[in-house]
Amino acid sequence: MDTSGSELSVLSAALKGAGIRMTHQRIEVFSELQASHGHPSVTEIYEGVRKRLPSISPDTVYRTLRLFSELGLIIPHSSTSSVTRFDVNVHEHHHFVCTRCSRIFDFTSSSIDPLEVPREAESFGEVQGVQLEVRGICRDCLRRERTQEE
Repeated sequence: MDTSGSELSVLSAALKGAGIRMTHQRIEVFSELQASHGHPSVTEIYEGVRKRLPSISPDTVYRTLRLFSELGLIIPHSSTSSVTRFDVNVHEHHHFVCTRCSRIFDFTSSSIDPLEVPREAESFGEVQGVQLEVRGICRDCLRRERTQEE
């Protein structure tokens, strides 16, 4: 799996800054994340990496994803199912979550982004970011449901 030099330099800098060495397994997991479209699950990432690196264990993938999350390279998201999915887009954005298939779609909104954090939320502690989650049924699932009804 090809990962651009700039993406690898982000990984390298994050690992080096934490005093952690760059390994072939970490590069492969990172490459799989970068190549994914959407928000892959641990299983999807593991299966993708295993095609290129058959000796990798699920535990290695789990530990690598936890490390990447701690380093701020990815963001874990629990969706409507019990499956955790991972987001490589660490910039502020919002999500549309399909309540049927659990897919997560990223979006930004010029009407939502400038909203101020409510004081009620600030009363709990230091706010580090705001993310809106919209739940509904995605177009693909709606299309499938309409086709089944006919």
